[in-house]
Amino acid sequence: MTSHPFAVAIPFVVIAGLTWTIRGARAGEFSPIVMDVRFGDHALQVALLRILPIRRIPYADIAEATATTRRQLIFRHASGKTSVTGLINRSTPLVVIRRSGTSRVFAYTPANREAFLRELGARITRARTAQRSRRRPSGDGVAA
Repeated sequence: MTSHPFAVAIPFVVIAGLTWTIRGARAGEFSPIVMDVRFGDHALQVALLRILPIRRIPYADIAEATATTRRQLIFRHASGKTSVTGLINRSTPLVVIRRSGTSRVFAYTPANREAFLRELGARITRARTAQRSRRRPSGDGVAA
């Protein structure tokens, strides 16, 4: 009698899930294990299980990223004029990311807000610089 390959894999998946849950419980955070935000090469990525990207926000499309509180998020951004989506999965302070050209914001609770804002700001600056250099015409515009 042979067992099905999934019958062998299921206990490993359960053990891995329990290990992640225990690790999250020790840190006081369950949901960042399931979904979290990570820095990609060209975009901020919402990742499922910290591996599979399910949403992208290109750095060049980000107009601003600011620190805020839950109260400010409710009264300032969720007033009906702005569409708020997000990943509020920690009890830490919020960051609101506004995309250029839209009235949508993305709210996120990074583990370390200041470090997240510094890194995101640096990536936004690099993306804008690269975008400007691609737009700049080569040469002086005078035909030979």
